[in-house]
Amino acid sequence: MNYVIYGSDLPSPIHRIVTLPKGSDKEAEGNCLDGERFIAVDVSSFDDTTHYVDLSGDEPVVKERESLDTTHTIAGLEVTFQALPSGTEIEVNRQTMIADGDDVIEFDLPGTYSISLAGPPAYRDEELEVTVDA
Repeated sequence: MNYVIYGSDLPSPIHRIVTLPKGSDKEAEGNCLDGERFIAVDVSSFDDTTHYVDLSGDEPVVKERESLDTTHTIAGLEVTFQALPSGTEIEVNRQTMIADGDDVIEFDLPGTYSISLAGPPAYRDEELEVTVDA
């Protein structure tokens, strides 16, 4: 049986997964740090990079993370994202910004750049490449 350890954030990322014999709730509780909780899950084909814990209902539920909407436009040296969820981390050239609805990246030089997107827990992280020119 898998026990999913998670925090109290809404929605919550999975902190870790512990495999214990069925009915080992006390042991699972012992694996929780301050502020963490656990749920028992009978599914073995998931991990913390593809799933999260949804706390919006009466009971916590492990759900698959959704794809980020990476729709963007390129105009000259600017890349504009139209639909990133608020709080998404955007990393380019070791610099990070947080998506807030005005998500424009301006480059100094033409070229091809890698952009890393780390979404809120309900979304999968994405990597994409863009080519900008003057």
